[in-house]
Amino acid sequence: MHENVPTLEELFDDDVVIEGDPSLRLRGVAEDSRAVVPGGLFVARSGSELQGSQFIEDAIRRGAVALLVETGAQLALPQPAPVVIRAKDPRVAGARAAHRFHGMPCDGLSVVGITGTNGKTTVAWFVRALLADVGRRCGLVGTIEIDDGREKRVSALTTPSASVLAEALGRMARHGCDSVVLEASSHALDQGRLRGVSPRIALFTNLSGDHLDYHGTLETYAAAKARLFESVEKGGLAIVNVDDPAHARMIRDARCGVLRCSTRGAPADAQAQMIEMSRHGSRFRLEGPWGVIESEAGIVGRHNAENLLLAVAAVHALGVESERLASAISAVQAPPGRLEPVPDQRADFSVFVDYAHTDDALENVLQAARPLVTQGGRLSVLFGCGGDRDRTKRPRMAEVANALADRIIVTSDNPRTEDPVAIVEDIMAGVHESSRDSVLIEVDRARAIEAAIDDARSGDVLVIAGKGHEDYQIIGTERRDFDDRLIASAALARRGDAS
Repeated sequence: MHENVPTLEELFDDDVVIEGDPSLRLRGVAEDSRAVVPGGLFVARSGSELQGSQFIEDAIRRGAVALLVETGAQLALPQPAPVVIRAKDPRVAGARAAHRFHGMPCDGLSVVGITGTNGKTTVAWFVRALLADVGRRCGLVGTIEIDDGREKRVSALTTPSASVLAEALGRMARHGCDSVVLEASSHALDQGRLRGVSPRIALFTNLSGDHLDYHGTLETYAAAKARLFESVEKGGLAIVNVDDPAHARMIRDARCGVLRCSTRGAPADAQAQMIEMSRHGSRFRLEGPWGVIESEAGIVGRHNAENLLLAVAAVHALGVESERLASAISAVQAPPGRLEPVPDQRADFSVFVDYAHTDDALENVLQAARPLVTQGGRLSVLFGCGGDRDRTKRPRMAEVANALADRIIVTSDNPRTEDPVAIVEDIMAGVHESSRDSVLIEVDRARAIEAAIDDARSGDVLVIAGKGHEDYQIIGTERRDFDDRLIASAALARRGDAS
């Protein structure tokens, strides 16, 4: 339970109207009615999200004593009625209240925010690992988990709601973290979930077509990402990948210093090169404000050179001395489900699981995997596309697979309420006619993985793309247990036993 019990007037500014007792003390702030505690405030959000007013009755039943609603909201409340706070934008006012309720935890944390289509999770893990290696406690908020410095919890969203985020940041501050690295999704930035958070450092990885079902256009998508840089604190720093043209949009309206990074030889403040690579790791040369470092790390692929460079630049900007960076880099490992090998001592081919679910990410992972194919082997890729999500990327992912892989297996990946066969048809539109007959189509993902492994031969590399660390499959509205790594491991074991 929160140590202090602040009043309404302590949590809100003069731009809201409080209909009731402003000295009422609160015991919690929540945007999800299911998370309301007795004596708490319920934020009834508006806009493109679910209308929070639909859940007011549930919030009151759970003990809400105050409601934050849009200025003109019409309410039918039971008696005695909870206090009503009216705001032009409940999301903004609610986020501000949540951070105040938890003691403004960002005031004592160096916040590193990361945005971009691909690479956010990997960069975040690298930043945390580098800081941990030099003895600093860094919290993490991202796609895989929320780490408050003492306990790790599975994430429900890449960037949680403002109230959940503020609570997590409060725990980090209490647990002795001096910094936090968080993934900033375009949805979260657009919906105001990061209001109240002013990053000391903001990083941009890349931009490619994704979530266009939500944003509509690539320009709108980029504008949402750019909001992170507009919120950087005074004296802060933007670190951007200049190899992606969208970096210019990210820093256009930023009021902070800029550090430019490149792995392709573009004019920049920091550069990285991958000197050599094996399936166990790579050797990198990184040059920047820290000087020149050559170090090995347990990661593969040029895209990971980009990710590592951004992370090193951020950690150096947080005050880690150059001399300590080299040894810290050598301890870096990829996060779960990012080119994660599925081990099997008996197999004479390699299987990797990766989270790539956009055309750009798939291109990166296939380019990284190609050098791992040994003589006579093939590069195979298994993938699908999510249902009820951006349809425009489906043929683009197929085009990438067609261009870079020797063997393609198309399957399902969280079909949700769409017909899996219809999704596959959208994907196949991107496969060249001359290659279509050679594509294996199996909408049952488990069977597809088993077939891909059964057909593998010596020297092959199989990339199972799309789900990465996820341990579920969404079919219809049902979330079922499903883990690519477990399915692949079982298939490898069966093949080994049969040989």
